[in-house]
Amino acid sequence: YYLAVLTPVGGGPNIYQWVAGAASTSTTIYGPSANSYTASVYAYTSVLVGGSPPSAPVSVLGPPSIPTAVTATGGNQQVTVSWTAPTETGGVTLEYYRILLTRSDNGATTQTYVYAPATTATITGLARGQYSASVEAAHSGALGIGSSPSALATVVASPGPPTAITSSVVAGGASLTWVAPTDNGGSSITFYRLTATNATNAYVAYATPGATSGAITGMPAGTYRVSLAAGNAIGLGAVGVDQTVVVTTGGTGATAALVAPATATASNGVNGVNVGWSAVAGANYYFVIGRHTVGAPTLSTTTPYTAWVAGSSVTTSMRLPQGGYRFVVAAYSNATGFGAFSPETASDLFTHSVPGQLAAAPTAAGSATTATVSWTAPTVTGFPGVPIDYYRIMLTPTIGGPATVVWALGASTSTTIYTAGIGTYTARVQSFSNVYGFGVTSPPSAPFTIS
Repeated sequence: YYLAVLTPVGGGPNIYQWVAGAASTSTTIYGPSANSYTASVYAYTSVLVGGSPPSAPVSVLGPPSIPTAVTATGGNQQVTVSWTAPTETGGVTLEYYRILLTRSDNGATTQTYVYAPATTATITGLARGQYSASVEAAHSGALGIGSSPSALATVVASPGPPTAITSSVVAGGASLTWVAPTDNGGSSITFYRLTATNATNAYVAYATPGATSGAITGMPAGTYRVSLAAGNAIGLGAVGVDQTVVVTTGGTGATAALVAPATATASNGVNGVNVGWSAVAGANYYFVIGRHTVGAPTLSTTTPYTAWVAGSSVTTSMRLPQGGYRFVVAAYSNATGFGAFSPETASDLFTHSVPGQLAAAPTAAGSATTATVSWTAPTVTGFPGVPIDYYRIMLTPTIGGPATVVWALGASTSTTIYTAGIGTYTARVQSFSNVYGFGVTSPPSAPFTIS
C-alpha cells in the first residue's frame, strides 16, 4: 500500500488516503476543504516507511459558504428575494447565485439565476400561493449550500371562474346571471366581463364588482356562445361555463371586440412552458391563461396561471409548478377591451421542475475520522419517471468555514465520509438530476462530532 497525506499549510488536521497496489503512482483525494496543502507519500509493507519530502503547496477550491439574511416579498404574480453575500467564497470569486422558490402547499419548486455581485432577484409569472426562498452561491468549481428557507411570501393572482351561470335571450342580446368566484385570487374583484361570440365577431359588456347579473345588447340576430369571467388588479380570471343562446331580434350599438387568436400552442421549458399564438390585428396586449389539469392534487385547479404580453409579441414563457396544463389566449385592445379566447390547447402539457427537498432533515453520526449521513429521498423528483441521479452531501463546521462535499449515487440513502477533519459538523443533502439539475438543499442535521 501507499498512504497519501495532505497537510494544511496554515495548520490543522491532516487528511489521509490509503492506495492499494505497489504499482500505483497517483491517487485522487475527494472532499478536502478549501485550503492550501502539501502532499507527502508513505510506503507500507508491514510497517510505514519514511515519508517523501512534502510537495509544493497546491490550492483546493471549495464551495462558497451559505448566503445569509434571506428575505422574500410577494406581489402581483411575483416574489422579490434579497440576501447577504456569503463570507467564504471557496477560494475564488463568486460567479452567480441560484434562487429556489418552494410552494408551501405542495413542495413544487421554481428556480432562477442571477450573476454576482447582485444580492436581489425578482421571479415573475408565479401562481397565487405562498412561497419560501432559498439562495445558493456558486463559482466555476462548485455550487454552495442553500440557505435556510425565508419566511413565506404571498403571491396574488387573477380570480377563479364565476359559478352557477345561467343565460337567457333578451331583445337584441343575451342576459347572464352568476355567483361570484369562490377564489378571488387574493385581490378584490374589480369587474366582470361578459362575452358573446359567433363565427365572425365577439361582443363584450362589463359589470361592476358586486353585480350578479348583466346583459350584452345591441347584437345582430344570430347564434352566439356566451361566457363570463371576473377580473381583479392582476387581470382577467378563468372563464365560466360557456353557454349558447339564439338572438332572434337584432340590435345595433354593441361594442365589437377583437377576434380570437386562431391557434394557441405550448411546449415544455425549464420550470414552465413556452406558449405561442397567432397574431390578432389591433391587439395592444395579449392575455394568456394556463389551466392546471392533472398532477400535484394539492394545486388549485380553479385559480389560473396568467401572463400579460405586449401586442408586438406572439410568444411568452410561463414559470409553472410540476403538473399538466392547457392554455388559452385572448387579445386586448385599449379601445374595446378583451377579445374572445382562442381554442384551448388540445392536450395536457406536463411541465417539470428541479427535484424537491428531502422528505426530512438528514441524520448524521460521527466517529473516529468518519461521518455517516443518512436521508430519505424527496417525494418530488422533477418529473414523473425521471430518477434522481446523485446526491450531494455537505458537511459544514459549526464554528464556520468551508464545507466538505462528497457525492453518492441516486439509489443511495446513506454514505460514509472518511476525509473530513476533526470537529463538530452539521450535514445537508441535495438531490441532483442529470436532466433538471440540483434540487432544494435539505435542512441541516443535528450537530455531530468527528474525533
